[in-house]
Amino acid sequence: MTSGELYPASPARQYIATAISFVQLAVIALCLGGHLLCQAIGIPSPDFLVAMQSNKVMWIILAIFLGNAISNAILSTGAFEVELDGRVVFSKLNSGRIPKSHDIVHALRQELGRMSNAEKPTAKLVGVTSMQE
Repeated sequence: MTSGELYPASPARQYIATAISFVQLAVIALCLGGHLLCQAIGIPSPDFLVAMQSNKVMWIILAIFLGNAISNAILSTGAFEVELDGRVVFSKLNSGRIPKSHDIVHALRQELGRMSNAEKPTAKLVGVTSMQE
């Protein structure tokens, strides 16, 4: 059985991505009602807010796309980890590269060779004789 899951980013990166989401919401809120906030507290609208009001759609789209792009880049781990019964047999984080198919087959065979018969999973590598690039 093959399964995949997301490799979590560090908590610090997750907090930064959350902060970016709040900034996105603040920009959108300022675009839609910033002038009302200034009126309610009795101050004139600052120049940046006037500029945002004149191009609401552009600023909202910019906040959404730029914020999402930055958040995705921050949350990206680049992980590609291959495990067999909870043991890591190949790690892109450790090796710094994407594995080739023969790397995975070799790593799995090596790990299966280390296991006792009682530990070996029921899955088999079927139809794999040699992998050439």
